[in-house]
Amino acid sequence: MGAMAKPWLPLVLAALAAGCSSTSFTSTWRADGVGRIDYAGKRVAAVFASEDTAARRSAEDVLARELDARGADGVAAYTVIADEVLRDRERARAAMLAAGFDGALVMRVTEKRQEVYSDPGMYTGVHYSSFSRNCAVGWSTAYPARVESDTVVSVETLVFRLQDDVLLWGGMSETFNPTRLEPFVEELCAAVWEELQDEGLVP
Repeated sequence: MGAMAKPWLPLVLAALAAGCSSTSFTSTWRADGVGRIDYAGKRVAAVFASEDTAARRSAEDVLARELDARGADGVAAYTVIADEVLRDRERARAAMLAAGFDGALVMRVTEKRQEVYSDPGMYTGVHYSSFSRNCAVGWSTAYPARVESDTVVSVETLVFRLQDDVLLWGGMSETFNPTRLEPFVEELCAAVWEELQDEGLVP
């Protein structure tokens, strides 16, 4: 493919060869004047928005554990707030404040799509001259094209300070080829934390 090669193809193939997913951010946002986001020792609600109750609870358990590992007191939202309350933003915030939460980490899957790409293959036969000539001898010396596809999952992550209802930071990420929920959420948390560190918002 030479100079016409897609710039992202080597990265995609490397991820496939390693048999793992990969997460990167496509955009981030931070509130004006935000310095450090310090949730060390503070109670932070782990929220994973999903209509699939079992998946949401599993994801929130992972989120809470990842928050704990980074110094916060992470709590899966489903353990303290009823599902119907979480669907109402104002009621959810009031319930979190009543439960002693200082902040909230919210994740939401916004898109899942397939990306298809291909290696066009190679041809090592005779020079093209006519349809009949090249069809007669060409197929035996043509290397077949390879078609691959990736599953790409887009996630919105939001970090809130609950006392004054401020969105501190938000980001949109893409993960290629996630396979299971738990490692997917773990990878998302690691990517979020790395992004926050790069932006100087957490130690």
